[in-house]
Amino acid sequence: AALQEFRAAYERAGTDDTATLSQALLSCRRVIKALADALYPATGATITGADGRGREMTDDKFINRLVQFAVERLPSATSRRLTLSSLEELGRRLDATQELASRGVHDEVTQVEADQCIVQTYLLAADFLSLPPDPPVGT
Repeated sequence: AALQEFRAAYERAGTDDTATLSQALLSCRRVIKALADALYPATGATITGADGRGREMTDDKFINRLVQFAVERLPSATSRRLTLSSLEELGRRLDATQELASRGVHDEVTQVEADQCIVQTYLLAADFLSLPPDPPVGT
């Protein structure tokens, strides 16, 4: 599903029509959600993160689910600060990409924004798919 949506986003971004460009961003949003659904399906649980904040693992909270997927798969490191810093940056990238992808719902989208969203969505998917499929032993 994510690959089909990514292809649709790429094809839609090849136009000058603002409505079609908006659809490209919506496709990017669907890619992110499909990735979350595949990697960390909704459980309905609330998980407390390393920052002490509870995050819902529901269907609509797919960003939370992607972050939790990454948290569970990051290997233990002697430098906990570095790991937490990486997670914070990952969260900011996810939020920024999601925000840009959601712009297609409400605003006019430029060609540059559509291209940027597609590239960032691709990079995010690559980052998540490069994580180990199973959590490290002992975590």
